[in-house]
Amino acid sequence: MLLLQTPVRAVVLPLLQHEAALQLHTAVRHALQQILADESIWYQDPTLMHATMYHASDYKDPVPADQHLVATEVAAVAGVASRICPVQAALDRLVITSTGVLVACWQVLPRSGDPATLRAQLKSALPHAPPPEQQVVQDNAVFHITVARLLAPAQHALPDHGAITSNGAGQVWDTKLLQQALQEVMEDLSDELCGLIAEFDELWYVEEQDLLALGLGGSYVKHASALHCPLSL
Repeated sequence: MLLLQTPVRAVVLPLLQHEAALQLHTAVRHALQQILADESIWYQDPTLMHATMYHASDYKDPVPADQHLVATEVAAVAGVASRICPVQAALDRLVITSTGVLVACWQVLPRSGDPATLRAQLKSALPHAPPPEQQVVQDNAVFHITVARLLAPAQHALPDHGAITSNGAGQVWDTKLLQQALQEVMEDLSDELCGLIAEFDELWYVEEQDLLALGLGGSYVKHASALHCPLSL
């Protein structure tokens, strides 16, 4: 683990519904194992799946904070949580990005908390945070969870498969064939999991002492706040 001089301070919506997280993780793992060797894939711990909402400090744009500022930010995030309904969403599709990140994209359901509203309120509540153009998620309406990431070189699950080539370091996929196979897997997974319902009812302010602590099992401090619908709703 890489210990950060300035901890990342992230606000996330964790997927705490174990059955939904496990169903997503299990389906993705089973599908990818048909075409890729295990050592070619990193999987997000299903107990720590989350959607990133905002960063008070990011490893690329660190914003130092003393204990007083951290306490102030924790209280501000808790205040935002008290004014936002739990987010209810249906899984829309799974996609893989050009950098090899497999993400689950969710469609927010009607009469639910809204990620765009949540991010807007976090922006106001965290005035010391990096500006919008430096946020990890720049589209306020995006609601997605990282499920897995491909590692390089991507090795095929079956050493004798005709779609692989040898580069002296093992049997690896031809890039175009890999892209085609992954696209087919994403389509199959989307068909299988589309409509999976999940509720996100907590907001976490997380201090990640290690780089990518939530993803890699590093050291972090969690401050959880329950989401509450305003009484006027």
